[in-house]
Amino acid sequence: MKNVMKFMAALAVLSMVFVSCDDDEDEMAAPELGDAQAKYVREASVFMEAELVSEGDEYVSEKGVVWGTASEPTIDDNVVETEDSEDLYTVEIEGLTAGTTYYARAYALSDIGTSYGTEVSFTTTSPVTDIDENMYATIKIGDQVWMGENLRTTTYSDGTAIPNVTDPDVWSDLTTPAYAWRENDASYIEKGAYYNYYTVETGNLCPDGWHVPNEAEWQTMLDFVGEEPGRKLKSYGEQMYTDYNETGFSANMEGYRASGNGVFARFGEWTWFWIGEQASSEIYVNAKKFEDDSHFVQDDDNSVQMGFSVRCMQD
Repeated sequence: MKNVMKFMAALAVLSMVFVSCDDDEDEMAAPELGDAQAKYVREASVFMEAELVSEGDEYVSEKGVVWGTASEPTIDDNVVETEDSEDLYTVEIEGLTAGTTYYARAYALSDIGTSYGTEVSFTTTSPVTDIDENMYATIKIGDQVWMGENLRTTTYSDGTAIPNVTDPDVWSDLTTPAYAWRENDASYIEKGAYYNYYTVETGNLCPDGWHVPNEAEWQTMLDFVGEEPGRKLKSYGEQMYTDYNETGFSANMEGYRASGNGVFARFGEWTWFWIGEQASSEIYVNAKKFEDDSHFVQDDDNSVQMGFSVRCMQD
């Protein structure tokens, strides 16, 4: 009888041990993920940021973003894995369709299982066409939608032609609107036109529903992009070991047309973009300057007779 009682007591102890182990397994924490953010949305791709808040109690073997056209995507749908070891990581989803709504969320795998973050939805942008039927790629940066290419219209949105001035002396003396192609060669049309500030001041330069962004709108975009905006907005640069153009803004170093002698200069080195809502009654107005070898965007006063590039933003 004593042996039976000892055996029963031993079984009870073992049972408590197993229950304790089961409780420990039940309490093991799975990975925890934060909200994903669609930072830069384009027509066929999106640049996303996500965060692994905690690995939980087991090593995370894989993380990234899942996505699809239906809500609550899983790893059985579309997956973009990242090799980034940082908890705050980025991925780029490509092969999307313009004007389409997608759903995405961060995910992480461990021996505990698969965890997902909060779902985010975004709609890819659609191209915009100007009055000359030039088509432009568009990008969404934060809450703003910008052209991803330089403006190249030769006609105002009201149908009036913009004068094309080729003579350098005439260009230098202008106090009225005009545009020019690089080296007066229309084969450079895809690079965009150079406009003096008088064209911007008309308010009719961009397609209907679009405008030349003012200083506050530029600053909102730059603040959203954050550190080293020049690097993130330029399509290339001298320091090629650093990633460029994650925004899709694709600022190329298109140079300018000078006001004093009408020459074309600094192609491949610098570019300027006019800022809207400034008065040309001033001799100088502000513009945004990008340099090939700089990761920053500068404010730079210039003559209203200069020929600079223009980007439009959706109203």
